[in-house]
Amino acid sequence: MPFFKVLRGLRPFFGPGSFIMNILIAYLLGIMSALIPKTIKSHTQECENAHKSEKPKPATELKGGGTKIDLSPDEARRYCSEQNKSYNLQKRIFWVNCITLLVLVLYTLFTYRIFSATKKAADAAKNANIVAHDALTRSNRPWLGVESMRIAAPISFIKAGSGKDITYFVNGSLEITIKNFGSSPALSVSNFIEAYEPSFLKEKPDPDDPVAQLRKFGESACAFADGNEFTKKNPRMYGGSIFPTQSTIYNTYGIPGFSKRDLKVGQFLQLVGCISYRDQFGEITHHTHYCAAAPVGVLGIVNNCEANTNAD
Repeated sequence: MPFFKVLRGLRPFFGPGSFIMNILIAYLLGIMSALIPKTIKSHTQECENAHKSEKPKPATELKGGGTKIDLSPDEARRYCSEQNKSYNLQKRIFWVNCITLLVLVLYTLFTYRIFSATKKAADAAKNANIVAHDALTRSNRPWLGVESMRIAAPISFIKAGSGKDITYFVNGSLEITIKNFGSSPALSVSNFIEAYEPSFLKEKPDPDDPVAQLRKFGESACAFADGNEFTKKNPRMYGGSIFPTQSTIYNTYGIPGFSKRDLKVGQFLQLVGCISYRDQFGEITHHTHYCAAAPVGVLGIVNNCEANTNAD
């Protein structure tokens, strides 16, 4: 809540034990302890001097029209007596104020401790709710993965360009079976797969991170699977649904990708794909990355490769 955020922001400056709070309390106590006693001491000293002199003076000089007024000894004694009563009353009020200030400080500390304990309990309850919610969503969410993949039409390469600018377009068709291994429906399911051919890439492989290019390809495949901004804002209008234990076949008529090499029959082309879907809680979009090594020029089953296999 905003109120708690404000208090947390002020805590380092005005919290118990803080430097500024200690200065404020010391300043208030110093003013109260210095103001009244000095006045009492001054007036008491004047009355004592008045008793010792032949012409006692009042505790405070009475001025009227710029002329000092002297009192008789009896009047001066009565005046000093009344002044002492007034000063004693002021002294009592001073100590009552000190005690009140002390009680107020203790009450403030006690209230703040209660507030801190209540805030900690509220934060603990909130964290417990978050953990329980995460456990609930993870145990009841869908999990999509590739159950099988086969080549429906042999993979081949179509030459384009001439000389050093020769590029080969990948041709072929795949049959991908995606299964829901979770316990709730997967919604807005979308799949995208493309050919990963390092020879076509302009970037040189990083010797310290040999799978960096493959990882970028996987992220690119998920970006295509997620769709554009319009599909992201209207997820219910696009993609299919896969229910628990259900399998759905996705056919690709053509394989996106390019190559600088004309792979021959018996060689393998690496494929990188991503499944995008959301759960019934509708909080985030989940992804399943996958990779496959497909033989060129033949039909049959495609083998998985042990890379780009993350799932969230």
